[in-house]
Amino acid sequence: MMRCSPLAGAGQTLAAPPAPFLGATALRLDRLDPAPRAATSLGLRRREAAGGANSRHQIPKAPVPICAMSDWGHLPRDLFGLILPLLRRPDLRSANLVSRHWRAHAQAAVTLWRPTPPALGLSRRVSALLPSITGLDFEHCCEHLTDDRLKSLLRDLRGLKKLRAVTLACCSGVSSRGLQALADEIPRLEYLSLRAWSAHDGCLGAGHTELSPLGVLDPPQHPFPSEKVLAAFTALRHLDLSWNPIEDAALAALAQLTGLTGLQVKECSRLTDEGVPHIAALPNLRYLNLSNTQVSDEGLMLLMDAQLESLCLSKCSRVSDDGLYWVGRMGTVRQLDLSLCGGLTSAGIEQLKGLPCLSVLHLGGCRSISPSGVVALEGLTHLEVLNLRDCPWVSDATLGVLAKCATLRAIGLRNCGLVGDAGLKAVAVLPGMESLNLRGCEKVTDDGLRTLAAVTALQDLDLSYCGSVTDWGVAAIATLPKLRRLVLNWCRQVSAEGLMHLRERRHTLRQLSIKGCHMLSSANLVSIASSLPVLEEVDYELCQCSVQVDVCQGAGCGTTRLPDMSRIDSVGCFQEVC
Repeated sequence: MMRCSPLAGAGQTLAAPPAPFLGATALRLDRLDPAPRAATSLGLRRREAAGGANSRHQIPKAPVPICAMSDWGHLPRDLFGLILPLLRRPDLRSANLVSRHWRAHAQAAVTLWRPTPPALGLSRRVSALLPSITGLDFEHCCEHLTDDRLKSLLRDLRGLKKLRAVTLACCSGVSSRGLQALADEIPRLEYLSLRAWSAHDGCLGAGHTELSPLGVLDPPQHPFPSEKVLAAFTALRHLDLSWNPIEDAALAALAQLTGLTGLQVKECSRLTDEGVPHIAALPNLRYLNLSNTQVSDEGLMLLMDAQLESLCLSKCSRVSDDGLYWVGRMGTVRQLDLSLCGGLTSAGIEQLKGLPCLSVLHLGGCRSISPSGVVALEGLTHLEVLNLRDCPWVSDATLGVLAKCATLRAIGLRNCGLVGDAGLKAVAVLPGMESLNLRGCEKVTDDGLRTLAAVTALQDLDLSYCGSVTDWGVAAIATLPKLRRLVLNWCRQVSAEGLMHLRERRHTLRQLSIKGCHMLSSANLVSIASSLPVLEEVDYELCQCSVQVDVCQGAGCGTTRLPDMSRIDSVGCFQEVC
């Protein structure tokens, strides 16, 4: 599934049911040139890299290439398997034009088709050219998809023998009849997303439920899939029913899905404890997302015997400390999201000591917990990821307690205003700390960053809105040997002089965000980018930079804006994966 570093999307991989198409590589069909160009010889590239005739080093008149051109045209399959998944779409298109051998492997690297409405007519061509596709995502053309259109597409795509995942999010034009056709055409389907499939939400676009003349919502266009329809998906492993107006009784249809390992019913606000027995009856369920449902402590008691590994209870307002008593007896849980559960206190956190395998814990927005509750976390010997976003009770003393959790690799402290330099000194003793989010921690200064420079494993650091950080602080963190991602948004005292210290990390730094740093100019940005050869993504929005998005081309810098900077700091970490 998706990569989700504790703070930045790289490194920590959440053990949740994978959607085979998430993060997969896509390729435009108009780039599949039937007459690929010849590859450049390795010897020529090396001579050019050495500086040609103007190089200070003498170039032999008859250089001996490491391998012949024929070898480069027929690289081993295993090597392609390692490299191609790492390429972005422009690079994949270039690989497609090298030779027929490369083209075949480039096409094999495409595993997702996410069509727009005009591209629906290319289904036969997709089936012929890209046989390695494992996932289809029709969300971008949801308003154009009907039962008949889906049946026609599935017939055209019969050549995709590896197809295992289909997303029909927001596709209200597809009814149970279309789902039956899907089960018939792809009997080995493992992942099915029906997110917002029959929702009342008017934001889903034209054709969805509207208000009646009396101001009452009309019923959805089609009911929840019947037990007969769901039973046809005999190989289904993961089902996403999020954002649907599902009633408790409808979950009885899940009884036939005995192989189901992952279920998402987040934002299904009509679900209550009455529907939990149908979920608890699934014998192989391992990943469950109940975010923002009406499930309470009684419902959690019914799940006590389930062999869950990942449980999301974010925004479940009816869950209290009593409910965590039952959660604490689910000994197999490794990932737990309790963010924005306002009824939890330190007494509830004490119950988590019964989870010996817990490695990921989200407590963001739990404002009723006291600092004493963190003491209970000392006994979690496998805890690696901890999210304490928007917890006003977190202070330097709290981090002093967490310093005893030697296995911690990532901490989210976004908007924890009491955290300062003393807290960073405590964190610095954690040998494996890889990701740290200090966004909005205004008490953090350059002195704290000098202490943090001792954390040699640190790869990801977010200092957004840390107004006391200056060029001296940037110079300190520039000594981090593994730093790959740095966020300095709205650090108004940081200038080009400070950023030039990042040249020390020119072989590691790949993502840089400097939004709102008004002391930077276009010339500064060009100079900084050119000194960071492996920089892939930069976000300079709202700086004094008039430079266009191609400013970094030729400097080894990508031009894609950085994604959201707080993947661990929100329940999104679970909501996307679980």
